[in-house]
Amino acid sequence: MKPGSDIRGKLKQLPGLRSTVYLAIVLKQMLTDQWREPDSFDRIFSAGADPWTSESEAERERFAVTLEVLAASGRERFDDAVELGCAEGIFTTTLEPMCDRLLGLDFSEVALDRARDRLDACPQVSFARWDMRNEDIPGHYDLVVAMGVITSLYRPGDVRRVSDSVVRAVRPGGFLLFSDVRQSKVFESSWWGPMMLRGGEQIRRLLAGREDLELVKSADTDSHVFALFRRKAA
Repeated sequence: MKPGSDIRGKLKQLPGLRSTVYLAIVLKQMLTDQWREPDSFDRIFSAGADPWTSESEAERERFAVTLEVLAASGRERFDDAVELGCAEGIFTTTLEPMCDRLLGLDFSEVALDRARDRLDACPQVSFARWDMRNEDIPGHYDLVVAMGVITSLYRPGDVRRVSDSVVRAVRPGGFLLFSDVRQSKVFESSWWGPMMLRGGEQIRRLLAGREDLELVKSADTDSHVFALFRRKAA
């Protein structure tokens, strides 16, 4: 272990300093905003297929929890659905049988090309590039799926703006299926956590506090949080 990393590890164990160390990490990530350019994702997908190991047993278990939460909608099919951050279309193959029309959106053209190949035989599924920092979600849907996408935004203003865009894309009476990765307990319980909006738990709290959303069901695992919201009628 490098001496510097050993010192940082010890500092994290000290009361008060641990929170300060994590806050410094968050501030640095806000400044660099490493996922702001599409080639940041293209490089990852170009290095090899399935970089998020979406076909692993752990991910299959996460998908199973996601579907259990979605089942609380009481709907077996959806007329129009959109999957945000669809990547290579691995979870899209699970959503596809439930939807009359399904749009997959992603920032990476490399990932989208693989998704198109994967679902080439499904005419009700289409794909398009989407820059969530600068573009609204096209259209309105009775199901919007946002899994592991909002957490790639490191700046609180971006998180709030994109969350607004996501909710606007849900038709009144429609559903928002949200899932995201958990951060350290420090992120979830610190005084600065709600301001920085880092990690799935903080984002779920942000969504749950909206007056135009009703929480239908939530779930938690050691690594992720899940929630199904219904958009209230205007």
